[in-house]
Amino acid sequence: MSELPPLIVFGAGGHGAVVAELALACGRRVLGFADVDASRIGSRVLGLEVSWLQDDLLSMERWPEDAEVALGVGYNGPRARIDAGFAARVTAPLIHPRAYVSPSAELAPGVVVFALAAVQARARLGRGVIVNTGAVVEHDSEVRAHAHIAPNATLCGNVTVGERALVGAGASVPPGLVIGEDALVKAGSRWRNPR
Repeated sequence: MSELPPLIVFGAGGHGAVVAELALACGRRVLGFADVDASRIGSRVLGLEVSWLQDDLLSMERWPEDAEVALGVGYNGPRARIDAGFAARVTAPLIHPRAYVSPSAELAPGVVVFALAAVQARARLGRGVIVNTGAVVEHDSEVRAHAHIAPNATLCGNVTVGERALVGAGASVPPGLVIGEDALVKAGSRWRNPR
């Protein structure tokens, strides 16, 4: 089995640091960070240098060590734009060793599943989806591209989450609900069926 290509984490903020640690926990080598903010060039995050600007990477004919890109931006719209710019370079899903992902789940490129999260049977995660620490995506749910399931949020069975939507920390979404594109489910929300 050949060694996987190294990664450049795009986004040198807090979420980028967490993605870099996730990649390292998965045994991936991280070359450093890229960002859109020129003032970050030369700084270090977790001991790794912020070495590239977005435009520098887009103009490169030959990438360092043929690296792949890990999406390290937590905001959904910017993450979608970065994914579009680097689509051919975006890495396969990164799954923390202490997360559970069902063998029947489908994960697109750029997905990150953090520690203590669970993705259950026949769940489908689109490009660039974040399933954050301790979040649960139950059976037959679909989380569309660039959506974010925040820490300790729970999607019960057969939930659909639209593109770029955010299900806030600790929110609980009952079975069969559809959440639209760019929607925000507030942190701690508890949906109840009317009686």
